[in-house]
Formats: sequence, structure tokens, C-alpha cells
Amino acid sequence: MSTEENLALLHALGWPRPGRYDLAKGTIAPLEDDRKEWVVAEARRWLVLARRHVLAVLRYTTPSSVSDRESFMATTRLPTSRRPI
Repeated sequence: MSTEENLALLHALGWPRPGRYDLAKGTIAPLEDDRKEWVVAEARRWLVLARRHVLAVLRYTTPSSVSDRESFMATTRLPTSRRPI
């Protein structure tokens, strides 16, 4: 079976209740919280991750380092591939 077919099968899966996959049980474990609380908690978790990413980028990205990277990208040539992807 191809990767595309496997992905299509995964997207077609459904479950009678929301939950997360529990590797130990080998099935979907129901959410411990109400669905709304879970959605809000997930949104907050992703927001924290996004903020950490932005702070890391701001901390390690100076105007000088950006300029250096831009110069590198402008002068670097990628090899041309003759093989289809």
C-alpha cells in the first residue's frame, strides 16, 4: 500500500468520542476533561510553544546575523538535480 493510500485511510478514521491515542492501551483513551476544556487547554499549550519559539528567534537573531544569513543565501547556489523528485 502506498503512503498516500495509508494517509487517506488514517484521515478516514473516526472514533465515537474525542480522546488521545494511548500507546499502552493500543486505543483512543477518552478525554478526562470536558471537550471544551480540552480544546482550550490545547490552544493554550500551543500558544505557549509559539511564544517560546518567537522569544528564541528574537534572542538569537540580531540584525547582523540576519544580514550574514541573507548574504549567504544570496551567494549560495544549490546543485541542480536532474532526477525527478
